[in-house]
Amino acid sequence: MISRRFSTLFLTALLATAAVAQPAQPAPAAQQGPPSYTQILEGAQTQPGLLKVHLRAGHYLLEIPADMFGQNLLWHAELAAVPDGVASPGAQIASRVIRFERRGNVVDIRDLSAALDTRAAGSENDPPENDGMLPDHELDPADLAVSEASVPPILLSVEQIAQAPDGAALIDASRLFRGDVPDFSPQDELEEAFYPVAGIDPDRSYIERIVAHPNQVAANTVVTYRLQRTQPSAATVEIRHTLTALPAQPMHPRAFDPRVGYFPVTYLEAGSSREQGTVERTLITRYRLEKKDPSAALSEPVKPIVYYISPEVPVKWRSYMKQGIEDWNRAFEAAGFKNAIRAEDPPSTPDWNPADTRVSVIRWLAQPVENAMGPSIIDPRSGEILAAHVLIYEDVLKLAQSLYYLLASPNDPQARTLPLSDEKIGQMLRYIVSHEVGHTLGLRHNHRASQALSTEQLRDPASADRFGPVASIMSYGRINYVAQPGDGVKRLIAEIGPYDLFAIRWGYTPLDAATERATLERWLDEAGRDPLLAFGGEDDASVVDPTVLTENIGSDRIEAARLGLMNLERSLGALHGAVPNDRSGIELLRSTYTSALRLREGWLAAASKEIGGVVEHRTLRARETQFTRVPVARQREALRFVLSQLKASQTFLPATVLNTYAPIGASDEFVRSQRRLLMRLLSGQVYGQLSDAALLGENAWSLSDYLTELQSGLFEELGQPSVRIDPLRRDLQRLYLATLQDQLAAYNEPVPDSVVRRVQAQTGMSAAVIRLSLSSGQGTDLRAAVRVALGQLGPRLEQAVANSADSTTRAHLEDLRGVLAELPGQ
Repeated sequence: MISRRFSTLFLTALLATAAVAQPAQPAPAAQQGPPSYTQILEGAQTQPGLLKVHLRAGHYLLEIPADMFGQNLLWHAELAAVPDGVASPGAQIASRVIRFERRGNVVDIRDLSAALDTRAAGSENDPPENDGMLPDHELDPADLAVSEASVPPILLSVEQIAQAPDGAALIDASRLFRGDVPDFSPQDELEEAFYPVAGIDPDRSYIERIVAHPNQVAANTVVTYRLQRTQPSAATVEIRHTLTALPAQPMHPRAFDPRVGYFPVTYLEAGSSREQGTVERTLITRYRLEKKDPSAALSEPVKPIVYYISPEVPVKWRSYMKQGIEDWNRAFEAAGFKNAIRAEDPPSTPDWNPADTRVSVIRWLAQPVENAMGPSIIDPRSGEILAAHVLIYEDVLKLAQSLYYLLASPNDPQARTLPLSDEKIGQMLRYIVSHEVGHTLGLRHNHRASQALSTEQLRDPASADRFGPVASIMSYGRINYVAQPGDGVKRLIAEIGPYDLFAIRWGYTPLDAATERATLERWLDEAGRDPLLAFGGEDDASVVDPTVLTENIGSDRIEAARLGLMNLERSLGALHGAVPNDRSGIELLRSTYTSALRLREGWLAAASKEIGGVVEHRTLRARETQFTRVPVARQREALRFVLSQLKASQTFLPATVLNTYAPIGASDEFVRSQRRLLMRLLSGQVYGQLSDAALLGENAWSLSDYLTELQSGLFEELGQPSVRIDPLRRDLQRLYLATLQDQLAAYNEPVPDSVVRRVQAQTGMSAAVIRLSLSSGQGTDLRAAVRVALGQLGPRLEQAVANSADSTTRAHLEDLRGVLAELPGQ
């Protein structure tokens, strides 16, 4: 454990050093009390900055100016270096708004993030001309009540070593940065990567360096954890902590609205004369943009948004990254800004650091992760984005290559040989960077935007080349896979779309405070009439809404999947001849085939989401219907389509591909995919959605009729004059009975409250949605529906045994009859 008190040995060493330098003199009177500020800092190297940083005998001290007490700072922590398999360098651990407070000889550090002073952020109830920045005596008494009733937690308490003549407090920096500060600990990241932490080892943990800047202090600290195993016995993590001064004048906030997809920041505010009780205020996150010429319809900003391309980014990709960043200028023009966002190479100054939380940067991580992310650093008082660090993992290019080959090669002759050219990969990288930068501009995923265009539009060259495959680059509809060879579609990759232009206009256009709310509401009303501008994000409704999907395009999920599968079969059919005839080609076959299975499963899962589906309309008007059920005829069409695809397909078990890299178990991936698709059809969530519709009497498809029709399709071979069932179908039929058996056994066991609370803490979803997602049919007519369906299956199995075409099929059917006899009620 690290002592809360300044090291006695260190103080003794300081005094001893001072004594050695003095000539022999008569012994003075014994010194009273601890060493003074001057004595402690004698011979120290000092860096001026937001906080003074002193380095004395290898020990760091921080000096907090007297006027810093009571001011808000941002404490941000991210991973700087990690063990194998743990998150990634640059990943955020936590961000907190903190404040130094002095309590006698102790410095408390309070966390203000959970209970922000509403005076800092402003309020929708404040008169527009005041912008929420009123002195205390002019505040609504209710605002003061929130401020006084909310007690921010104390993150740390540090003893003051000495006080400077000007009132500044000198503290030991190790109390802040050395060791494992609970609120800024990477232990969760370590545990997720299977590094079971037993505790911190202080002997192998230290502060590597602390650097002071005018508005920031940055500390890199190395922390070593003992593990609950012998190999390895420890894990070492480097953490970068930054304390940054928040803007003296918070940005004018813009209220959040769920009809447009911005990341929110939330705080509590007491009711005023117009509202009773405490209310939750939510703001959008965005950069601060101000026009040089406020009167101009199109003006350059006072301070543009600048993203630096970090030096480690390979030269051949830098131009594509810059294009991906500056593509957003078209959207900012819709908000009245010219050249609002720029991509630049980093300055050549030696102190420039891509981990600096004062700059926005695109970083390149040479790690085997097929992903990218765009975290931002936020001032929660106003929602202002202070900086952003976009992380591009090198292996995301492998995923991009597989997707482009599989989805685009039927329409792009230049994509029919692997590996793809740098130009094709670069185009995909441009899309990836643009998508991630969109997140850092404040935009959430808009997965409804991938469903905005019809099949006809996606296949029509004029429409497809105008809009691309989706209405927003913030969806996951990356490539137009609906267009068929011969359609003549040229623009295949998603770009900035109509929704993106609208969202940036809505969030960033400077507006007069007196008319801001009315203007934004009018724009949203107008957008509500245009499907290209609709928003649907990752929330409760998205769980059951078939128009909110990932990895899908097209308003007709079934037809889009059918056309996509046709293109996927073309790509897979040519895959063996598309790769190099060497060792690298073997890995390309494996990774590309795996991607193909993921795509197929995603499209079929999207079609199955129509079953029991609930479509959200999000008008936010109390007298208008917000949710409607998918018509039963459409649900039946979806079930029949998915069941038809659960038959064996040699296209998705290509022997020429699988025999190149798998000596055994080559079909396992496909079998698991088939199983997951069937489990979706047999999920408690589907049962619950069908039962909910029946209770409301809307588009009700009874659970009994649903299960009977599913069973009929899954066992359609039983009606053949000569019954022959292939291995994949046998596996699914066994899984069907085993699943029903498990669900009946759990029928009277509700989902535990403890599980619901744990998932709720992880996801933020409502308890109702979590119970639905984790259910096994509890509270529905499942038991009765199973009795009816299996009662019909028994005689069919008996007849099919007599009509078996081979001994394996006969043995399988006899086995199913035995399982059926063991089920309750059969």
